[in-house]
Amino acid sequence: MRYLLVCCALVSAVLATGCMERQNMRVVPNRESRAGGDGVSNKIGDNGFGPVANPNEIYYTMEASDTIYTVTKKFNITTEWLIKRNEITDRTLLKPGKNLIVPRK
Repeated sequence: MRYLLVCCALVSAVLATGCMERQNMRVVPNRESRAGGDGVSNKIGDNGFGPVANPNEIYYTMEASDTIYTVTKKFNITTEWLIKRNEITDRTLLKPGKNLIVPRK
């Protein structure tokens, strides 16, 4: 009988925790990658909670050879705009695979 009560208590705790976690989840728009492998996508930021692109912006996925300077030259923007728009606080975190918001060409 004790075993049954312990099992019920554990199941209740797991269900209650799951419900609380679902209530705290943020709703993020569903965006899929663009085909072509050109480094440009419509994906949300790396963890899903970064800045969201406006309709006149796209997500650019950094490649191994990219730096802030090369990205700004590709899209004809200023370094200050790129840093401010993408909320970049530490340039060392910009690595291949990182999604950046840039204007549409």
